[in-house]
Amino acid sequence: MAVTESLQEPKPQAGEADAKSAPRCALDLAALSGAVSPQHLNKDVIQFFKDHPDQGSLPVVEDGIPIGIINRSIFLTGYSLPYHREIYERKSCIAFMDKNPLMVDGSMPLAELGNLAVDAGAKVLQDGFIVTRQGRFAGLGTGLDLLRAMGELEAERNRVIRESIDYAQIIQGALLATSLGELRAWDLPDQHLLWRPRDQVGGDAFFARRVDRDGHRGLFLALMDCTGHGVPGAFTAMLMTSFLGHALDLALPWEPGQVLAAVNRRVKEELGQAHAPEGQDSFKGTSADEGMDVTCLWIDQARGDVTFAGARHSLWVFRPDAQEPEEIKGDRIGVGYTSTPDQQAWNCQAHHFPPGTTLVGTSDGIVDQIGGNRRIAFGKRHLWEAFREKVPGTPLQARLERAYAALETYQGLEPRRDDICLLAIRL
Repeated sequence: MAVTESLQEPKPQAGEADAKSAPRCALDLAALSGAVSPQHLNKDVIQFFKDHPDQGSLPVVEDGIPIGIINRSIFLTGYSLPYHREIYERKSCIAFMDKNPLMVDGSMPLAELGNLAVDAGAKVLQDGFIVTRQGRFAGLGTGLDLLRAMGELEAERNRVIRESIDYAQIIQGALLATSLGELRAWDLPDQHLLWRPRDQVGGDAFFARRVDRDGHRGLFLALMDCTGHGVPGAFTAMLMTSFLGHALDLALPWEPGQVLAAVNRRVKEELGQAHAPEGQDSFKGTSADEGMDVTCLWIDQARGDVTFAGARHSLWVFRPDAQEPEEIKGDRIGVGYTSTPDQQAWNCQAHHFPPGTTLVGTSDGIVDQIGGNRRIAFGKRHLWEAFREKVPGTPLQARLERAYAALETYQGLEPRRDDICLLAIRL
């Protein structure tokens, strides 16, 4: 009695693979290299395995319906035991059949098939899996083919994600470039932004806009540390950038505290992040809790005054010839979070600094980075020590790059914890 041979076209060889699309479902992995029925004897199975030395298992099919798999290694081991050949040679092949192999419908996606294979355990790698079409036998898939297909699927997913992140980087970079253009167009003696996201994109962002209205002419700046990092952080940063631009049209840019209040209200309206009523831990209407910590500055062109408003951020001031900075603290509450009251107000602090003063804003990514022999945070002391002007006239870009290089040395092999953003301007 001959073993049923394949009526299906053979799988493409490696050189032909490019002509066909990558496998997407179980049926794409099915091959019909042979099958037996319960009427076949064990001697037929022996002959099949002799004729097909590379096949590790053999499906058992009855009237087109798969009922099990015979594993080559198990069959040959059992068959070679004393007297087993004489006993089993003329008996039905189901004596050595696994009655509970992994059977899947041909339309099953590869990701779901992969999960089932993991649950089924090592036998899928050894025996493979049976593929059906409308309940009837469609072919046998091997564990090796499944692993290869899962690898290709994962590589394709990674490629799509990478391309998406690359494009997100272009978008975020374009937004930063627009703001940097506004900053550089302003008549400042020196300025520089150092932006180093933990991943390709991040939640730290910078916003700048020149304003000339109602008798006020100046530059509005904001350095933002938004919720999250990577792609989620970038989404939040772009959202906050949009809200900030909209708020500048409604509030008074020369009153940056008003701008933050307008952004706070907009975030809560758009994301449903109403402040929790007293006595409740959180607002039950939303699972989102997005927001930002931010440094906001208004620089008046005519008078040279600087107005600062901060949400969990400080403004650092290096007066001419000073080696240590002064800290001007902002309010200790962030913008937009559910814990922030809906009508929260931020203080505006007006200052007049002498020419040559350097103002620095920073997100917390650099000071919170773990490293060093004691595996503690980089901290403000290391930051300002590296940023200090050791040679008079050193450009701010060189000083910020030196601070970042000091961080990298301090970090060593520790993983990066957060995005890093530093803004320095000289008045």
